[in-house]
Amino acid sequence: MGKKEVKKSNRTVVGYKVNNLIVEIDKPTAVKSVKEPVYLDSREGSKIYRNTFCFVIAMAAKELFPDRRLIIGNTIGHSFSFYFDGIKHIPESELEALNKKLKEIIDADEPIVQTVIPYQDAEKLFKEQNMTGASQLLMTANEPEVMIAKCRKYTDLDHHVLYPSTGILKYYRIQGYRSGFVVLFPREGTVDNMGEFYDIPVIASIFDEYRARGSILHFSNVGEMNQLVAARKEKKVILMCETLQNKKIAQIAEQIQAHKDSVKVVLIAGPSSSGKTTFIRKLSIQLELLGIKTMPLSFDDYYVPRELTPKDENGEYDYECPEAIDRELLNKDLIDFFDGKEVNLPTYNFLTGLREYHNNKIKLEKNTILLMEGIHGLNDNLTYLVPKEQKFKIYISALTPMNLDDHNKISTSDNRLLRRMVRDYRTRGYNAVDTLSRWPSVKSGENKYIFPFQNDADAVFNTALEYEFGVLRNLAMPLLKSVKPYHNEYAEAKRLEYLLSNFLNMGMEFIPQDSILREFIGGSVYGH
Repeated sequence: MGKKEVKKSNRTVVGYKVNNLIVEIDKPTAVKSVKEPVYLDSREGSKIYRNTFCFVIAMAAKELFPDRRLIIGNTIGHSFSFYFDGIKHIPESELEALNKKLKEIIDADEPIVQTVIPYQDAEKLFKEQNMTGASQLLMTANEPEVMIAKCRKYTDLDHHVLYPSTGILKYYRIQGYRSGFVVLFPREGTVDNMGEFYDIPVIASIFDEYRARGSILHFSNVGEMNQLVAARKEKKVILMCETLQNKKIAQIAEQIQAHKDSVKVVLIAGPSSSGKTTFIRKLSIQLELLGIKTMPLSFDDYYVPRELTPKDENGEYDYECPEAIDRELLNKDLIDFFDGKEVNLPTYNFLTGLREYHNNKIKLEKNTILLMEGIHGLNDNLTYLVPKEQKFKIYISALTPMNLDDHNKISTSDNRLLRRMVRDYRTRGYNAVDTLSRWPSVKSGENKYIFPFQNDADAVFNTALEYEFGVLRNLAMPLLKSVKPYHNEYAEAKRLEYLLSNFLNMGMEFIPQDSILREFIGGSVYGH
């Protein structure tokens, strides 16, 4: 039987933090260390639980459907999506069989063994098991030993800390979704509270679109892309990714043009480090090519005076909450613009915390659309006086479409975090610890003020470029290595180091100067 749950203070321990590094629950400690339990209902514990489940469901699918290729899809709220390659519909009977197989494995509390084997053995093993994604990732790796996880007769690449037995996976729910299915997990901070599945169709459609791009780019995971880089085809990869992205911006501009008689303002929102600044510049150019003039307007200039700004639970000014914006003044100015009146635009002084006027009087020219970017762009309460038909709302984010291999996805927030780390160091002098320590607060604001409104968007734009991790590797690795074991952020830094280590280096010389990635790595024609 597998290892029983370790409990402390009525909470399940699923791992340990040793010198700020997350390790397996049964891993021996070789050096003097500070050892803290990682509980199941913590953020780190949730990751261990979900990663263990992904390993087990891949095993269950392999036992049940040995000739099929199960692939993990994108995250949808508290759920992961999965699909079988080439299968357009999974009958309910097959989902029931998968559930039954999972229950059998979990009830048996089977041991999960994490170990290393020689590279040649791993290469042979994954080819024999027809584990396509794992084989492709190994093709451009050259470490003498390969980390693997084993359970019963199943073996997979080992990328994560896992719980050492299957019996812990008591809480999950599977239901059909699009061409595959989703697995609902307990919410972070809980052990068994899964809630209801909340679909985000606009995001799912983006991932469907990017999966289809794989046939154009000739890669859909890290291993396949690495092979193209190794074959010195990185220039073609970069330019194809950029061209496809520019094509999408042109299509969004055409959507706006189709409603030019009614649309007065384009509202753009997205989480941190999505590339909103560059996207707006590129969208503006595409609209001008269609004969539509644009004028930028910033939500930031409509902050209330600092003394009226609400404070968060830590007593700090909360510039991200809706109440930090003077929505009455904002709506008055918008309506005056649309009525053809001259508006004296304010400027918010971040040093003094006061709104200032510098006789910046503007009147919209004919056939001009306002472009506004801000965290609350999709929230109709912030532009409550503007009729719905006069607004065109765009949600943008870096929605990473690639997986490490078939059963291990790359988090979209990791893409944005690495972008921000590189930009923070380049433009603000922040080190990796600074960026990593601020990130949880950034994500908290996004969860409250951006993500709930994703489905309200008229268009969604993915700023992720499939090749960019190979570029970010060069710039982020030295920053991550500056995080030491005594820093609280050490575990996160090591996790990101490992993620980047799976990519072959890509140079910057072929990246166009108008690329969204240039907003973070430097060299942008727009002067970021």
